[in-house]
Amino acid sequence: MSQLRHVVLYAALLKATFMAAQPAHSVHYNRLLHEASVMQAKGEVAAALQAYDSAFANVPWGIWSISEAADLALRTGDTARAINYIELLYARGGEPLMAYSDHMNGLFTMRSQAAALDRARHAHTEWAAQADSVWIKALLEMRELDQIDRSDEAVLLQNDSINIQRLLKLTEERGYPSEARVGSSAGIVTLLFWHHWLELKNAEAEHFWTLTEQAIDRGEVPPEYLCSFVDRGDFDAGKPMRYGTLLFYFHKKGNIQLIDREELNRNRASVGLETIEDFALVMELDLDAILAK
Repeated sequence: MSQLRHVVLYAALLKATFMAAQPAHSVHYNRLLHEASVMQAKGEVAAALQAYDSAFANVPWGIWSISEAADLALRTGDTARAINYIELLYARGGEPLMAYSDHMNGLFTMRSQAAALDRARHAHTEWAAQADSVWIKALLEMRELDQIDRSDEAVLLQNDSINIQRLLKLTEERGYPSEARVGSSAGIVTLLFWHHWLELKNAEAEHFWTLTEQAIDRGEVPPEYLCSFVDRGDFDAGKPMRYGTLLFYFHKKGNIQLIDREELNRNRASVGLETIEDFALVMELDLDAILAK
């Protein structure tokens, strides 16, 4: 990737700083969702499950967190609660995430849970009937195209251009591909955005960024959705990250830089993220050791 593209990207990110007030409701419950993971890391199981319950009832995202909560409930013996979470997972289009948990898959192989499995499947059928199948099909096709060949830069650029134009077109025609519309396929959007961001022309990048900001303002996607891209721009430009969201992703590379800790945590709080210290705890990282490299 050329240095010029990195500079263009960083300039776009600077113009696209989204420190304006986030929807208070989204920020509050997003913070609760992240704090549930912190409570879990600290062994505060009851408090974590209560926080998950409150967050899930108030935000339309968090499929991975629902999976995490179900796994926690199962591992701590709260089978009834775990079943409720799994049914919610199916009802929000997150059934593919079952493959990541041996605990959840094991539960549904038990004869005694046949009725629960039927309810979950019914929930998934109801979700699929109202989900945006056009978006889901397109996202699956875009992911396949994205992964065909990332070693040949010419092919990569061509495929990225095709994908981003389709992503923009469908977003303007059908609305933002949030979890509420496409279930777990929403993760493909992040993959595409991450891979294509450095390849985009400035205007295209800013346009999709604006559409994403609008989805955040409507409460369709988490308030911190764009933070990792801001941090990526900072990292690539050799500047301290403003949110620290890529601490886990880049910690083995060394030379991790963060802005002033107090300001960093204020930035994180503004989008409903836990403190950087708690984030490091959840990720099982030694923050001081990483920053000392």
